[in-house]
Amino acid sequence: MARRRHVIFAVSLFAGILLVFGGGLFDFKGSEIETEKYHHTDAHPKSEGKAERAVKPVIVNKLIDKTNQPQSTSELSDCYQLETIPNFKAIMCYSSTSCSGKLSITRQDCETDTNYARAISNNETTNEFLRRNYGPDWYRVRFWGPEVVVADPQFVAGTSCEYLHRFELTSKGEYNLAVELLYKNFDGIDEIRDIWPQLLKTNIIKQTGKRSAIQRETSFHQGQLTEDSDVTVKCESQPSTDADVGRWKLSSDKVLYTKVRSKKISRKPIVFQWLRQAHEDYRWSQKDDRRSESTNNGKVSILVTGDSQLRAAFFGLVNTLRGHQQDCVRNISSPDHNHEFLFPKEKNCLENVKGSHTHKIGRFSVFFTEDAFLSKCKPGGKYGGYSVIVLGFGQHPASRKHWPLAKYEHVLKEKVDCLQYYLKDGKKIKWLMAPKYPDTQKGFPVGVKDWRTDPRLFIFNNAARAALPKHDNLHIIEAFNMSVGMGHTSSDQAHYNNFVLAEFADLILQGL
Repeated sequence: MARRRHVIFAVSLFAGILLVFGGGLFDFKGSEIETEKYHHTDAHPKSEGKAERAVKPVIVNKLIDKTNQPQSTSELSDCYQLETIPNFKAIMCYSSTSCSGKLSITRQDCETDTNYARAISNNETTNEFLRRNYGPDWYRVRFWGPEVVVADPQFVAGTSCEYLHRFELTSKGEYNLAVELLYKNFDGIDEIRDIWPQLLKTNIIKQTGKRSAIQRETSFHQGQLTEDSDVTVKCESQPSTDADVGRWKLSSDKVLYTKVRSKKISRKPIVFQWLRQAHEDYRWSQKDDRRSESTNNGKVSILVTGDSQLRAAFFGLVNTLRGHQQDCVRNISSPDHNHEFLFPKEKNCLENVKGSHTHKIGRFSVFFTEDAFLSKCKPGGKYGGYSVIVLGFGQHPASRKHWPLAKYEHVLKEKVDCLQYYLKDGKKIKWLMAPKYPDTQKGFPVGVKDWRTDPRLFIFNNAARAALPKHDNLHIIEAFNMSVGMGHTSSDQAHYNNFVLAEFADLILQGL
C-alpha cells in the first residue's frame, strides 16, 4: 500500500444528475508541489502527453481563461470554475477517459481575517512548518458513486489559502461531488488555544437545496456525511491503471441493514470492501489457513497493544480468526435478524470489552493489553515473548491531552528506538495509524475539548510514517485513510466495529 498518498473509498447509491460534456483537449500531467519532511504528497500515476477529453460538470460558470487560472492547474486546459458560496473559488479539471483530475479550492478572504496571522504553536519551528506545509484551512472533498473517493487536501506552497485535491476514479459510472470546509484559520491544528476547535462542515459548492437519498438518515448519520452538491462527473471507461491507492468498493448489492447507535437505518448497498494494489490484495479465511497449516510458518503469537482503537482492532482480529468474519466483523445481516455490529447476544461473536484478553484460535495465540501511550515498549521487555506485535498511538496525544507536534515526535522517537530493537530480534511489527475520529458538532468532543481533528490526526500520522524505519518486517496499516470515508458507520461515535475492522484484520494477518 502506498505510504504517501491515499484516497479513501466507500460505496452507496445516490441520485445522480446527467452529465453535460464540454469539448476540448488537455494534457493531464500534474504539477509537483514543493514538500518537506513527512508532508503528505500525491503519488497518482500521471499519463505522459496523452490527449484526453475534458468533462464539463453540471453546475459551472464558464470555461476559465488562463489569466484566471491558478498556477497549480496552469498546465491544464478546459478547466471549469464551479459555482460556490461567497469568498471561495473552486476550479476543477477532469478527464472522463483517465477518470482522474484536480480540484483547486481557494478561500479568498483568509488573509483579511484577524485570526489568520496569530501564532499556532509555542515552538517557532513547528509554527513555521505547519503554516508553510498545511495552511490555515481543511477541506473534505468527496466523489460519491460506484466508489466514494475522499481526496486529501494538499496545501499549495507559496499561496495563502489554496488547496489542491488530486483524485482518481477506478469504476465506471457517475459520481456526485461534495465539498465541505471543516476548519479555517488554523483552528483544526492550533497547539496553543485551549478551546474545542469548532467543526464548521460548511458546504462551499452552490446547491439547489435538493437533498440526496443518502442524507435522509438519523441526525448522527447525516452529521458524518458530506452533503452532495449538484455537480456530477462521469467515469466513461474502466481505467487501466495499477493505482497505488486503496478504495472502498461495493461488495454486495443486497438490501442490508446497519445501526448507528440505537437507531436502525437501511441503505442499498451497505457492505463495502477495501481493495488494495493487486500485489497486496489479501483475504484471510479460516478454511484456507487450515488447509495450508502443514506448510505455513506454524504457530504464531500476536500481541495487540495500545488504546481503545487497538482494542477494537483486537476483537475484529479475534472474530475473524474464529471464522466469524462475515457475521461478526463484516456485519452482514438481513431484515429478519436483530443482531447488528458487535452482536453481543450472538454466542459466536465476542463483544468489545475493556481489559486484558487472551484467545487461542488454531495456530494463533492473540493477546491484548491496554497501553494508550505505549509506555511498556522497552528494549528487552515483555514484547520479546511474541512473534508479531500490533501497536500504534496517536489518538490520546491528539485528543484532550492536546500534545504539540514536537512532543509527539519526541515520544515517537523513543518508540521507534524500541521497535528497532525488536526488529533486530526478528519480530514482525504492524503499526496501526490513528483512525479517523468521527465528526460531531456536539456531545463528547465538545465537552472535553477533544482535539482529534482530521488535520491533527493526519499530521501525527505523517510524522509516524516518516519516523518509522523502512524494514521488511514492519508494515504500516493506513487506518486513517481506510476509515476517513467510513465515519458514518461508527456505532458509538468513536470506534469502528464493522467491515472496517475486517480490513484491518486482513492486513494484520497478511504475511503470517
